[in-house]
This record gives sequence, structure tokens and C-alpha cells, in this order.
Amino acid sequence: MSVYIEIVHGDHEELDFEFFDEAGIAVDITGSTIFFTVKEELTDDDEDAIFQKIVTTHSDPEEGESTVVLTNADTSLPEMGRSYYFDMQIVDSNTLRHTPVVGSIVFTNEVTLT
Repeated sequence: MSVYIEIVHGDHEELDFEFFDEAGIAVDITGSTIFFTVKEELTDDDEDAIFQKIVTTHSDPEEGESTVVLTNADTSLPEMGRSYYFDMQIVDSNTLRHTPVVGSIVFTNEVTLT
């Protein structure tokens, strides 16, 4: 699934995700690790990412629910107004890798500067 995310530069954000199979049934993500990676270019190595969040504790794993927390420091790193690439990759307890979400993320200009 391709997604567009817009976040105000420097804001703390919590991105909630729910994972379902093709039949619309929640996927149990117990024991899974989520990698949320933001890069300037698709070909950049992971160590060159703008930032990467690794989530191992999920809000409701049996119902396929998890949250990726982006701190003020995370969202202050990228250049404002520019589009970046991101994906969310899940590695399950059997080490099978899935990438259910890809897309672009933009860090917009702040209006209030206090």
C-alpha cells in the first residue's frame, strides 16, 4: 500500500498502524519487529537514512496494532518542504520479512515559531 504522510517540521507524532490480511482479518504481530525507515533516496543504505525507528513493543499485537513514535528530534532532521521516501517493514517471529506500507513523507514548514 502506498501512503502519503505530512508532518509539521519539529513536531512529536505518533503514527498508529493496523495490519490486516487480504480477507480483512487482523494479522497477529506478536514477536514481530517493525522497521520504519525514512530516506532521501531509495538507493541509500539504511545507515544513511534520515532516521529509522525500530518497534518491538506493540499497542495490541494480537489485533495487528502498533505505533511508531517520531520525536521532535526525528522530525527536526529533514529539510522542510521536501519529500522523502519511507517504508514500514515487518520481520515476524519466523524472520519472514514483509513490507506492507511504502510511500512519501513531507515535513512541512512551521507557522508558529515560539
